[in-house]
Amino acid sequence: GSERSTCARCKGTGLEVFQQGFFQTHQTCGACGGKGFTQPSCESCGGVGLVWDVKDVSVTIPPGVENGVSLRVRDH
Repeated sequence: GSERSTCARCKGTGLEVFQQGFFQTHQTCGACGGKGFTQPSCESCGGVGLVWDVKDVSVTIPPGVENGVSLRVRDH
């Protein structure tokens, strides 16, 4: 994995502080989602955790299967 670093926006607190006059509100940090750190995305998957690939496969469709029905193909 990639090295994580302290969130620059919230400085590791996980909260953003907003002040208007005498009022102060706290909100979950939008940059790190409240974790207090950020981690660079994987170059291969962009942080999604899945890598899409295109393959040609041969599949035998059983008789009687109607159009639009989903079939699960294993071991490919």
